[in-house]
Amino acid sequence: MTSAFHMILSSQNVSNQKGGRMRATFSVLSVAVAAMFVGACAAHTARTVFVPTPTAVAADVDTIDVLPIRQFSLAEIVAPVVTANREEAPPSCDVAAIVAGTFTDSQLLDAPLTAGAKQYSYVEVRAGKETSFKDYEKDFALRVLDPATCTTEVVTLRKTYASRPLAVPVRTKTGTVTRELPRTVAVAKSPAGWDISVVQRKNGIAWNNWATTFQVNAPANRIVVGLKYVKVEKVVKGKPILTSVLYIPHSDELVTAAPGLIDHGIAYIKEQEQRVKDDLRARGVQSAAIPGMLLADAMERYAAAYPLQPLLPIEHTDMGEFILDPVWTVNRVYAIIGANREQFAANTCSPAAACGPQQFMPASYRMVRDRFPAAGLIRDVDEGRRDGFNSMKAAALLMDLQLKTLIEMRGDAILHDPNVGELQIAGYNTGASRSARVYGIALAKNILEWTEARGKRCSRVTKWSECLLTETKGYIAKYRYLTQQWPQERTLALDEQTP
Repeated sequence: MTSAFHMILSSQNVSNQKGGRMRATFSVLSVAVAAMFVGACAAHTARTVFVPTPTAVAADVDTIDVLPIRQFSLAEIVAPVVTANREEAPPSCDVAAIVAGTFTDSQLLDAPLTAGAKQYSYVEVRAGKETSFKDYEKDFALRVLDPATCTTEVVTLRKTYASRPLAVPVRTKTGTVTRELPRTVAVAKSPAGWDISVVQRKNGIAWNNWATTFQVNAPANRIVVGLKYVKVEKVVKGKPILTSVLYIPHSDELVTAAPGLIDHGIAYIKEQEQRVKDDLRARGVQSAAIPGMLLADAMERYAAAYPLQPLLPIEHTDMGEFILDPVWTVNRVYAIIGANREQFAANTCSPAAACGPQQFMPASYRMVRDRFPAAGLIRDVDEGRRDGFNSMKAAALLMDLQLKTLIEMRGDAILHDPNVGELQIAGYNTGASRSARVYGIALAKNILEWTEARGKRCSRVTKWSECLLTETKGYIAKYRYLTQQWPQERTLALDEQTP
């Protein structure tokens, strides 16, 4: 018997690498996320995991088969066709090592970049919705690898703006149609002898600050392995004040040439978690959830209750892309982590001021820092949230406080509950008390899919503390996929690539 919960993605906040969650509207009705990612799901029984048959995503269809017997409408979401240069590097060319050298490449570091003082408005069509943005004309430098010779060079381009026909969704009396309309769009202006374009991602995202994906069309067989991007912090008396960001942007070409970046990303997260445990143990930090036990010991004994490893990809995968292609979306984030390591998400902040790899709000960071003085968290809020190791340590401390709340509300049995990881992930997004309350209602009513304890009533009840947010349900969907299905699907994908 399969239990499902329905997820309405409307005005969903979706995470993106440029530093926040951009608004994108998804009209995806009755998405059975539990059926999407797991089999039978009882509150106190293990789930049966199945592997879906891979299906193609076409830009001209109204429905997409994401998993067997599960369809949902994506009529307004155009899945762009992304072409990739699949030229592989010669065996003698260690692309991963070249990528690692980006942050010390003097030619890239010293590349002179400028920006204008005037802001321009431009549009993109993201997830079937015309979305407006503002930015300045600015230079950016790309470090480009020639795999044939294993040499790199730095190319400076400029982000500028022009009026061009754009395929825009337009609502009519008979429905939504796509029309070519004149719009101001952002354009990458390449230097002489080069043709470098911005790649439109699966949910329509194109320009994404330093996380923009670039493709070198000419000269042929080149791979972008680094980026220096300038930000206009403010304009003073007509002069822009600039800061720069060094980053390794994702591209399919880069992952094809250095597939090990995905494993590097996974290994990096595991290394960071172990460092956190070692540091907390050396400092003698006690668990708030389990009195008399070191927090590091609690994290090892009750590992499922401290799901730090899936938290990073959950926070930084775009929900629209995740629905369209979960394997590619997860691989993308792990590859970015593997390439950038400590620089991953160091400059990422949402409009709500959630910053850093773990997306901490200032108040949450201060609370954890002050509640665990022995943990030695960085005092400065901004620096502490942006530091990769420090922010993971803060996330472990926050999960310990969340677990304390879960135990107070549900008893010690929650430590052995198979859903404790989901409750923690939900609590990280919406608060542990809410996830515990919803879970309690589901248990009392013998509802198999605990996230839908209130069912359809959540669309009209005023007691929102008994309902999970759409974004929270998305977190749980990602968690289930990452922990139960992605490893198998990735293995299948790798096997298919093996001749």
